[in-house]
Amino acid sequence: MYLGELYTSINASGYFDMRSVLYQAKLPSEALNELFFPKAIHLPGHYNERSFYIGSMGTVLYLLSLLFIKDNKKILFWFLMSSLVLLLVFTPIFDVLLKHFPFLNTSPKRRMIIIFSFSASILSAYVIDGFVKKTVNKHKGIIALALVFLVFFLKYLQIKPYINNIVSFSVVLTTSLVFVAILAGSLFIKNKNWISSSVLLLTTTQILTLGMHYIPYVEKNAPVYPLTASVDYIQENSEFDRVVAIGEWSIYPNLSQAYEFYDFRGHGFGNINQDYKNLSLAADGSSIPSATRNIITKIDDIYPLSLAGVKY
Repeated sequence: MYLGELYTSINASGYFDMRSVLYQAKLPSEALNELFFPKAIHLPGHYNERSFYIGSMGTVLYLLSLLFIKDNKKILFWFLMSSLVLLLVFTPIFDVLLKHFPFLNTSPKRRMIIIFSFSASILSAYVIDGFVKKTVNKHKGIIALALVFLVFFLKYLQIKPYINNIVSFSVVLTTSLVFVAILAGSLFIKNKNWISSSVLLLTTTQILTLGMHYIPYVEKNAPVYPLTASVDYIQENSEFDRVVAIGEWSIYPNLSQAYEFYDFRGHGFGNINQDYKNLSLAADGSSIPSATRNIITKIDDIYPLSLAGVKY
């Protein structure tokens, strides 16, 4: 009942009409590089909406799962799940179905790529378990491992000219080679209990190395929400007054919980209110880049902001 009321309320606001084609927002094919070397090539849009990297070992094991599909239905299921997610977000194949699903059809489908991180992680665990418990045909295993690493190496050569931090991505390539070597060794060594711990160590090394450059614009050891003189002043001198920062990401919007002040900008259902939009557009004619978000890049008229309770 409550879900139906929520749906009716949101529909009456015009929200669904404004976002009726977003389900078609697929990821560009270049984003497949994220499976191998994350953030290697600059792509438009917010990185967090296309982030699905779980370590190159996840990609290696996704490809190697083909060795176990016939023998393990769970591996078959999670392989199909992971593959369907990739088809969903990179192609228009399922658009004809998506457009009929409420809520899903009003959100960019590229955000569903996070499901791949989940399904591929589970698939990886089953494949590692397969290498530990099952004797893989040595010839097929070596050929499969060689082909997988060849794919990684060719991909590395392809995107190398675009990579900003060559050290980090060399670490990815090196750890991937070590990982492939470990799996190759497991084909000939009876005691395989060390495989799981080796995978964990290599994946941790990869993720931490790349994580050091995840937010390159913030100094090391900086707090999660860096305090500036402006933030400190507003916290001391405002209580219920709204604030607005000039610039799309100057003092990230919707951080009232972290900074303890109220930003006029925002990203949510509140932004579809017509009065709110009118005030924002009167203050800055280009302040509504999407149906649920507003930014202030320049102030054409300060009076509308005063009406909205903006003091700083």
